[in-house]
Amino acid sequence: MKRPWILLILLLGAASLQAGITGKITGKVTDNTGEPLPGVNVIVLEVPAGTDMRTLSAEDFQKYNTRRGAATDFEGDYIISNVPPGIFVLDFSTLGYGRTQIENVVVSVDLTSRHDVVLSPAAIEGEVITITAERALVQVDQTFSASYVGSKELSNMPVTDLAQVVDVQAGVVDGHFRGGRGGEVLYLVDGIPVTDVYDGGRGVDVQVSMVQELQVISGTFNAEYGQAMSGVVNTITKDGGEDYEADVTVYSGDYVSNHSKQFWNIDELDPMNIRNFELNLSGPVPGVPALTFNSSGRFYDSGGWYEGRYLFSPQDDNFVIEHPVSGNQARIFNPEDVSDIVQYFLNESEPYAFVVDPYVEKLLIPELELQRHGQYTSTHGGEHLRDLLQQAVKHSQQFHEMGSGDRAGLPWVQMNTETRRSGQFKLTWELDPTSKLRASYIVSDRQYKDYDQSWRFTPDGRLNRYSRQQSTSLKWSKAFANQTFLDASLSHTLALYHHRLYDSILDPRYRNTEDQTSSGFYYYSPGGLDWLTGEYADNSFYVGTARVGGTENEHFSRRTDSFQFTLDVSRQMGKVHLVKSGIIAKSHRLNYNRRVVSFNNFDIVQPEGANRDIYTRYPWEGAAYLQDKMEFQNVTLNVGARMDVFDANWHLPADLTNLQDPRTTDTSVKFQLSPRVAIAYPITDTGVIHFSYGHFFQRPSFEQLYRNPDVELTGPNTVVGNPDLSVERTVQYEIGLQQQVGEDISLAVSLYSRDIRDLVSTDRVIETVTTDRYYLFTNRDFGTVQGIVLTLDKRFGNNFSAGLDYTWQVAKANAANADAARNAANGGSEINKYLVPLPWDRRHTLNATVNYDWQGVWGLGLLGTYGSGLPYTPDPKSDDIVVGLLENSGRIPEYINADLSGWYNLGKLNGLKSVQLNFQVKNLLDRLNEVGVFSRTGRAGYNLDWESTASEQYVNPSNYSRPREVIVGMRFSF
Repeated sequence: MKRPWILLILLLGAASLQAGITGKITGKVTDNTGEPLPGVNVIVLEVPAGTDMRTLSAEDFQKYNTRRGAATDFEGDYIISNVPPGIFVLDFSTLGYGRTQIENVVVSVDLTSRHDVVLSPAAIEGEVITITAERALVQVDQTFSASYVGSKELSNMPVTDLAQVVDVQAGVVDGHFRGGRGGEVLYLVDGIPVTDVYDGGRGVDVQVSMVQELQVISGTFNAEYGQAMSGVVNTITKDGGEDYEADVTVYSGDYVSNHSKQFWNIDELDPMNIRNFELNLSGPVPGVPALTFNSSGRFYDSGGWYEGRYLFSPQDDNFVIEHPVSGNQARIFNPEDVSDIVQYFLNESEPYAFVVDPYVEKLLIPELELQRHGQYTSTHGGEHLRDLLQQAVKHSQQFHEMGSGDRAGLPWVQMNTETRRSGQFKLTWELDPTSKLRASYIVSDRQYKDYDQSWRFTPDGRLNRYSRQQSTSLKWSKAFANQTFLDASLSHTLALYHHRLYDSILDPRYRNTEDQTSSGFYYYSPGGLDWLTGEYADNSFYVGTARVGGTENEHFSRRTDSFQFTLDVSRQMGKVHLVKSGIIAKSHRLNYNRRVVSFNNFDIVQPEGANRDIYTRYPWEGAAYLQDKMEFQNVTLNVGARMDVFDANWHLPADLTNLQDPRTTDTSVKFQLSPRVAIAYPITDTGVIHFSYGHFFQRPSFEQLYRNPDVELTGPNTVVGNPDLSVERTVQYEIGLQQQVGEDISLAVSLYSRDIRDLVSTDRVIETVTTDRYYLFTNRDFGTVQGIVLTLDKRFGNNFSAGLDYTWQVAKANAANADAARNAANGGSEINKYLVPLPWDRRHTLNATVNYDWQGVWGLGLLGTYGSGLPYTPDPKSDDIVVGLLENSGRIPEYINADLSGWYNLGKLNGLKSVQLNFQVKNLLDRLNEVGVFSRTGRAGYNLDWESTASEQYVNPSNYSRPREVIVGMRFSF
């Protein structure tokens, strides 16, 4: 069967549900004697913040009426389902009793907000009793670990995008949820999946100001969520209101740091290095009753914090600058501890200038023999060579003024520039009191360059990169009288990415950068010269390389279009059961194009050769599931099951060992059933425990399914995709406790365990009949994760709120990614058959937040993070006693960061609703966190001067976290 539609419709008919985007309000209404009151009208109002309910007119009441409500039954109970997340007012009214309103009613996705109320007999005509609800510290129906961040909390945090918010949630380490690999998280916007299905990455960017609520599920999750093994990020955006509102936010700033040794030219301040402009506009559409819109747009531009120099042109003859160091000395190679000659190789100003370029060659060639790729060999011994180099050093300033590139002599150049443009437009049309139509369009573009240390003197030779993420959706919602709700939606998501230096692959400006030594430009040279002593030493290694001229020669593009149809039904059956059933059908179109510039024997660009992958694929997938949330008086039970189906819709060679055989075998349709169960049980009036268990499955990424589709063997390291891969699977357990420990403080504890199987690996080598070999993706990797999360939360009161969470976690697997087995085999190591710490195995993580708001006049937000050191693999001296240490058995230094934000409200100025001054400081302490280290020392800033690995460069800014960032701006509200 090659299409999912008939199969899925037969499974569930017309009953279905997409990912959760609503919550529920329940409660009991009684009189002064405790007797239940039947027939009380309960109406949900969405009133602008700061509105005095006592002055609300009848016209305003109708304007803010959400058309959601209920009447109490004979026992005084009411249930209001399908309520979007937000802050509301509940209005209670009945004959003979005074009207009562409860303000600050908070509703979150997938949770129940309970509010009981006592009505008093009417004493004064028209009198309204107002009650302010407190946010529940313990959520008695929450059966899994999740974080909920509302729009108010987001506005007070020192963040500029949602990714920063997600990364500081408990259980998340550098984008990895509870120890999982990258690409194991489901990203949703208004219930619509926006995950990049090619590699599992995050999809569209939603502006912080557009978010109503951010739900981050890091534990087990209900059956309505699929295609994820580690977590769910669910973003709910705001609808337009009945009143026109507009906000303009502008800010600018720069990276302000004293670490000029690590970050070249960082001490030169440019207040416009970072620029941002945002516009938000919402309100009713003129001339169309009950039609509202909410829109936003953002422009962001950053010059980054890495800088290089225009010393060479991409069209210069390409080779690598190298300097050898002795293999006979065991001292730390530090710029403060070397001769003047070596100092020029290591310091941050004008390094390496005297060993390259025709200008310098004129000084050196008479005495040196120039070999291929710029390697010099002295014919007169080390002492004579040192004299020549010292002479060249004297001319280095003249060299820098002249240079060799067409932009030589220009100022420092920014190496990790980024420009982002994003926007969202959302229409909400209330067709009648029981039905609503929503249309949404979200787009985010990004143009950028990645920093690469080896290109720091030839910045124009690097790739230009571009990505676009786009989501378009249409959703119709219908409410029926018997607490039944139906939703139908259509959506299209686009993920586009490409990189290239020049538009045409035949551009004559490309240069052949192939390493003729077949060692990646980093190579070992026996008997090399030791410039510290002027003598030749055995086992000398070349380190600290940088390219001189040349270009990056890959043209790559991919585009994935995903089309999804969903039909939803949920029903509140009595007081106990909220039943949801679901069906989803999705088809994809993947266009992939990868080509590498080809050259002839004279290094002239030629029409494309064999090194290319070009294909189009049409995979499809779907799911069906059933979920029942049962809320009894003393227990909440979530039970569900999910059926996933996927077809890669392609084929494999019939004989994997004989690639000349034209026969093929079609891939099979994959089915997977995943049961899930969770329970929450109150143990006191202020405490509840929960337990959850589930099976979670995810199809492999498209990149792993379709890589190298023509099975072209370009060498012994070739990897071939496998469209017949099985799903990856995780079994997860969790037990947790929520407990109120004070008037406004709660404590939560969760213990979890994950058993991970069938991860994609390259641990399958195919030997062909022609004696060639290649690696085929297969399901063979495995891992385990155990952890504990403790969370303290202080509810807003006395002008401030605070939160503290601690995570202890052990994440181990036999491999960190699918290519790890291939890489280990190529390095001469055995493929792991045992568990080792994963690169993101951070044992201790501590996050702290504090928000202070002084009566809406001014406020501060502080976000702090501590993380113990991540693993690395030590590489001791080869003749040391300790050799062959286990993979990832060492630990880099700890990570510490603090971010600060602040704002001051100037009030109403010149007719504006408000004007606000604000600032943010990221990495407040300007701490040099070491994120990349040398395998010899486990540190980022120094290395032992013997055998060096290929990637080591002594002053490498990418070994550190970003320096201090300071931005200041203003927000204008209309």
